[in-house]
Amino acid sequence: MRSLARAVVVALSAALVLTGCQAQLVTIVDAPGWGNAQSEASVAPGGPIMADVLEADVPSLCGIAKGKLAGGTLVASSTSLPIDSAGGPVASEAVVARDPGTGKPHVALATSPDATLGAAAIVDCVVEDAVQRDRVVLWDGALNPLGAINIAGLRGPGAVYATSIELDGDAALVTFVAADQSGQPKAGATAYRVSLAVVDGIVTVGEITEAA
Repeated sequence: MRSLARAVVVALSAALVLTGCQAQLVTIVDAPGWGNAQSEASVAPGGPIMADVLEADVPSLCGIAKGKLAGGTLVASSTSLPIDSAGGPVASEAVVARDPGTGKPHVALATSPDATLGAAAIVDCVVEDAVQRDRVVLWDGALNPLGAINIAGLRGPGAVYATSIELDGDAALVTFVAADQSGQPKAGATAYRVSLAVVDGIVTVGEITEAA
């Protein structure tokens, strides 16, 4: 019976060619009880995965030169200057932030490798004993770094603490609050949300609104 089904498919394919009809890909599907439900199948690949993001290339972060994450961490070179070009202290390391409750990385992933924005992550800058949770890195669908931005100061002076990140099409939506001197969220602080996108190779900042 299986041979007969395959012979019919071959005969139909040949007929399409002989009659000048446009041939299309034919997938041979076995009937119920013949073994596999489908002998040929193509599954659309997904987008980037978390494990790859934690080992991805990154642009310069927290005063540290661009490099490659190792387990979500970029370590400063022993030859790094203590002060970066903007006049701030160079961090000892930049680390993909994790949710303090669940321990999960603050990383947002696209579901398609063809997405303009494939992944985005919140990053902690570790300076001496303080942690500044105010950097965001953006990657394309192949995890090539598109850019990074410091969201501190977007609403004026003062430190901020990024609390969550998600993707909305070609933009990353970051929620943040004001931070205290220790770098932790201020009690009762209003939460804000900002949209980040990459236009012509530049990270652009969209509208800042109060988070719902």
